[in-house]
Amino acid sequence: MPKLFGKSLTRAELNTYCSDPSLLFGVDQFTFQDGPERGVRMLRFRTGGGLEFDVILDRAMDIASMRHGGVPVGWHGPAGFRHGAYHEPEGEDGLGWARSASGLVSTCGLDHIHAPVEDTADHYHYDLKDRVAHKLHGRISFAPARLRSYGVEWSGDEAVIFAEAEIRQAALFGEQLSLIRRIEADVGGQTIRQTDTVTNIGFDPTPHAILYHVNLGYPVLDEGTELWADIRSTPWTLRDGDPIIHGKPSAPYEQRVYEHDVAAGADGMVSVALANQSFVSPQHGSGLAFELSYDSNTLPAFFQWQYFQSGNYVTAIEPCSTHAGSRADWLAKGEMPMLAHGESRTYQLAMTCHVGEGALNDLKARLMPA
Repeated sequence: MPKLFGKSLTRAELNTYCSDPSLLFGVDQFTFQDGPERGVRMLRFRTGGGLEFDVILDRAMDIASMRHGGVPVGWHGPAGFRHGAYHEPEGEDGLGWARSASGLVSTCGLDHIHAPVEDTADHYHYDLKDRVAHKLHGRISFAPARLRSYGVEWSGDEAVIFAEAEIRQAALFGEQLSLIRRIEADVGGQTIRQTDTVTNIGFDPTPHAILYHVNLGYPVLDEGTELWADIRSTPWTLRDGDPIIHGKPSAPYEQRVYEHDVAAGADGMVSVALANQSFVSPQHGSGLAFELSYDSNTLPAFFQWQYFQSGNYVTAIEPCSTHAGSRADWLAKGEMPMLAHGESRTYQLAMTCHVGEGALNDLKARLMPA
C-alpha cells in the first residue's frame, strides 16, 4: 500500500483523509503558452513521495525534468523545449539535433544513432530513392506522441501513476516504426519505470537501433562527482581523460566519450549512478545521486558522454543497442537488426534519485565491487 508522509494507507483509509487524492499525488496535463515552447504538451507526475517529473509529449514522450524534494535532477539545453515546428532536423549537415537537445532523457533512433551518415535505401524498393541521409541520433527525438491514456491505476491497495502513448517514425518509401511507451511510478515511490516496444509496422525490412541519452547537470554534476558502476573495462574512448572523477565547468571544452563494459546481474539488469557526495540539502543532509538501471539483454552497450563547457555543463549516461563503431560495422555484426514486418524489440529502464549520506552509502555498496 502507498506510504505517504509517514503513513502506510489502504485505499479506504486514504479516502477518509482526503476525498480528492490529486491533492497528494497524480498526473496533470498542461501546455506551454509562451516562447519557443508554445503549444508543447506536458504531463507532470507527482508521486507524493517527494518525486516529481515532467514528460514532454511532443518530444517522443521523453522525460524532460525530474525533481526530488524540490532539487532539480537532469539538464536543460540552451534552446529549451522548443516546439517541433521550430526544430531543424535537416540543418547543419545533419547536426540539427544539437539545436533542440534538452532534458533528462532524449531517445535517439529509431533507425540510426550517433554521427550523421548516408546509407543505402535499396530495402525500400523505390527507384527514386537509392540513399538515406541519417542525421545525428536519428529522427525520433522530436516526434510528437499520440497519448493513449494517463492517470492513476489501483490494484487492490496498490497504486501507480502512469501514461502510455504511441510515437511513430514513418515515411512513404521509407521506415515505418512504432514506439509504444509506458512511463509509471508507484504512489509514494521514488523510482520512474519506463517500458518501450519498437515494432516495424511497415512491410519492408527496416534497420533498428536505439540509444537513451540520459543527461545530468548541476547539482548532481559538480566537481568531484563520481560514476558508480561495476566497470570491467573501457574498450573505447573519444579523447583521453578520467571518466570517473568529474571536473568543474571550463571554456573552451571538447566533448569526451567512453564506452564502458559494465557487469550485469543474474537477471541481465545493469545499474549505474552519478553521485555527488558533497551536495548539501537543507532538508536531507549531504549527498545526491541519480541511479539508472536497464536491461543489458536488449541494451548491451553503455556510453558515458562528458561536455563540461561553461554554460552547457552536462554529462550523459547512455544505454545503447550497439557498441562503438560505424553503421556498417553494426549491420555486418548484426548489432543493428533488420526488423521484419511485425517484429518488435522491447526495452526497460528505471531511474531513481537517492538523497542523504546513508542512502548514498547503501547505493555505493550495492553498485561498486568490493
